[in-house]
Amino acid sequence: MRTIWHRGLLCLACLGLASGSIAADLDAPRIEILQACPQAGAEASASLLLFDGRVDRLSGWSHAGRSPELAAMRLPVARYAVGADSRHPEPDCGDAVVFETVLAKKYADWDRQHVNGIEPKFAGEGLRFGQVAAVVMELRLRTGDSAFPDVQALAADYGTYLDAGQLERWDGGRANLGLTLFEAGYDEQESPSFTAARIIEIDPATQGDRWLRITVPISAMNTFTEQHWAPTPRPVADFADHEVLGLRINPETRSGQVLRNFRNPLPADAPERFKEMAIQVRRVEILRQGAGTKP
Repeated sequence: MRTIWHRGLLCLACLGLASGSIAADLDAPRIEILQACPQAGAEASASLLLFDGRVDRLSGWSHAGRSPELAAMRLPVARYAVGADSRHPEPDCGDAVVFETVLAKKYADWDRQHVNGIEPKFAGEGLRFGQVAAVVMELRLRTGDSAFPDVQALAADYGTYLDAGQLERWDGGRANLGLTLFEAGYDEQESPSFTAARIIEIDPATQGDRWLRITVPISAMNTFTEQHWAPTPRPVADFADHEVLGLRINPETRSGQVLRNFRNPLPADAPERFKEMAIQVRRVEILRQGAGTKP
């Protein structure tokens, strides 16, 4: 992941990308608690399946262990890997393969603010933005290996720089994942590229350590073009024929922001802390218009 995207994300909260800030007339993301680990089923006839243990198109990146400020992370570097070692049979799923990692985001500086991320690409599948109905994920948040500071903990580290209202808006002790559909040219800033994105929120107290099915309709996503790191809201209809290149699954704060969004330049004495979310992924798919969701 290039730093330019990290910098580009800085303005997305202005679009209402953050969880809970989407316009009321848009379809809301849905989080269902499942009774057990979901088993692999038949792919919906009009869906693009990215992972179910048998089909596996997941890929990504990790900066863990590559820079001094990341040395303070809690777990061994291997736990933040996004690669071949992320796959393993899960006894709780009848030894079906899951994708497991700990996604982490920095709290202070925006340079490499996403320590790692999942980013499958599927050029050539012919999926157009106008065909997308929803992104569906089945996963489990492992709270014992996660760390999501509440407002009081953030105040202890950053209360010198932010007031109570800013701390409350910034983050709130829950797990957040940013889901982003992007087109070719997303990593270049000389010309605009189209994006659909939304931050979802998982409550560790009521939804942690349980298998979840998360459905994010494209109507619940913020859609915009980005050029020179500045987003401009645009409707899907204007880019319906543009091909979707990939899906990004990033660790996030509730707002999508870091301290440097509020205080730039970043205070030299600001400590760097991390939000860490341990997840097991059982299924990822993109539903096309007209496809039904799994029962």
